[in-house]
Amino acid sequence: MPFTFKLSQRLARMRCVALLLSAAALAACERPLAISDPGTSASSRLVLSPKVLTLHQNQSADFTAVGLTSGGDTANVVVSWSVTSGTITDTSTTSGKHYGRYKAGSDTGKVKVRAAGSPGGGTDSAVVTVTPIPVASVSVSPVSASAQVGQTVQLSAITKDSTGGVLTGRVVSWSSSNPSVASVSSSGLVTGIAVGSATVAATSEGQSGTAAIAVTTVPVASVAVTPASAGIQVGQTVQLTATPKDGSGSPLSGRTMTWASSNSLVATVSGSGLVTATAVGSAIITATSEGQSGTSSITVTNVPVASVAVTPASATIQVGQTVQLVASPKDANGNALSGRTVTWSSSNTSVATVSGSGLVTGVIAGSATITATSEGQSGAAAITVTSAPPTGGECSALQAGWLWCDDFEQDRLSGYFEYDSAGGSFVRAAGGGLRGLDRDAGAVGERRSG
Repeated sequence: MPFTFKLSQRLARMRCVALLLSAAALAACERPLAISDPGTSASSRLVLSPKVLTLHQNQSADFTAVGLTSGGDTANVVVSWSVTSGTITDTSTTSGKHYGRYKAGSDTGKVKVRAAGSPGGGTDSAVVTVTPIPVASVSVSPVSASAQVGQTVQLSAITKDSTGGVLTGRVVSWSSSNPSVASVSSSGLVTGIAVGSATVAATSEGQSGTAAIAVTTVPVASVAVTPASAGIQVGQTVQLTATPKDGSGSPLSGRTMTWASSNSLVATVSGSGLVTATAVGSAIITATSEGQSGTSSITVTNVPVASVAVTPASATIQVGQTVQLVASPKDANGNALSGRTVTWSSSNTSVATVSGSGLVTGVIAGSATITATSEGQSGAAAITVTSAPPTGGECSALQAGWLWCDDFEQDRLSGYFEYDSAGGSFVRAAGGGLRGLDRDAGAVGERRSG
């Protein structure tokens, strides 16, 4: 009979359960495998089962070793166990069967289990494949986090088995549901990119855990305005720049900035920080972002007078007459400047005087220079004063071509007479009260007596 057949028969008999219900049941059970006397029948071989086994890390399994004689009978032997990884413990021996409990270690791969019997020296071995415990869940911590734009937060992932035990050495991959808001590195470092929200997932062996990430703006801690102060002239402008900064002094971009002037009558400011001077004085310009402010001090002065133009530039008046002069202060570009103080003066007040408003009055015949001064700059007009015509009626102003003139003035009673001289002009001369008409060849005259 083949040995394998005998072995199978003996193993079948060993599996029979002895039921002590009745004598008939005991008779029906096959007799146990015969055990040879170790003194008379030594073991010739050792059979180990199972031959091939797959376990997860730290799992346990039982192995059975049976010593057999050359005739195929069970032999009493002493079995020693050994493994290349993990541990094995001899647990019990029953009816020639030796049991060893193997427990896999944390190492993975192929493990050799060896059983050796004595006396007889029979050995047998089995191969156990140790595989990692499968990941049943992944937990991410913190489960939620808030990061400001540009800041980072470190996430960690813990892999666990089905009992909640922590598994180490597992590969974890990271991903973000919205990388434009929050990106994540292969080590779980999350970086805030833009305001918004994203879900960051950690995945291992098909199992995942997540963390909710909210990205907010870095708050403005201060606002710097440049230049911090400026002096400008009326009508001119100056551009201010406001820089919002975080708590560490780093500039922040994309923030809303509002501008205001403490005195808009002196200086106004646009929404972009452009300051326009409107009147002499001072104003504080304030830039505000997220409740934080910075300021710039603005001083407004007049455009300096570069020249003064006086009109008319020259004038002739008679004694006692007046002429109004006008002074126009101008800037360096020749533009007229308003609201400037002008003072007036005459180079010869005995000839012509000038009022504070530029009104010139002739005093006596002669000439004078009238000067208008503003902010150290001057302009002038040349004034000529002539004598007034003699009083006494129409004949006091002789006209060419007249033959004679009688103005019937009272002085004629004093014996004056008038005649047309050969030169064509009237001449007055004292007379003796004679009246007559002289018709010479070259002149016509009339004598009149008072």
